Amino acid sequence: TALRTMRDDEGGIRTPMIAFWPAGMKQAEQDGGGFYRESAHLVDLMSTALELAGTAYPETFRGSESEPIEGTSLASAFRGESLKRELPLFFDWGRHHAYIEGSWKIIRDKKKPGPWELYDLGTRQTETENLAEQQPERVKALAAAWEERAEHYDRVAAQVEAK
Repeated sequence: TALRTMRDDEGGIRTPMIAFWPAGMKQAEQDGGGFYRESAHLVDLMSTALELAGTAYPETFRGSESEPIEGTSLASAFRGESLKRELPLFFDWGRHHAYIEGSWKIIRDKKKPGPWELYDLGTRQTETENLAEQQPERVKALAAAWEERAEHYDRVAAQVEAK
């Protein structure tokens, strides 16, 4: 089933990724290939490359302290294991604000501010059933988490601009 509308709120989350690495993808090798359905994002590629290369993210760069890396390595997915995401996926992209924690997603249009919508991607990835009215406390908690992350990124951007 297609998504209810074409939106740009996830910045490529639902874009398929094809990975081929027979020596490192044992589960896929045993299964003759397969699908992995957990969400991943561009921010995960750096963590993945560092882990697969057996190296660490630098603590400093050109004399300045590095911002902590935020992505989750996809190496566990290559082994057929679940991702151990420390930070939920955060979006302030295109026309939308969105936040995905586990199977729960909140989203709202930032050009026409309105209430957050809530979807359970674990049961219905098509986002056709807005559960915000049935679960207002979950919406409130996820919205507060989104606001906290947005404020964090605003502080980081201000620090970078000040340098």
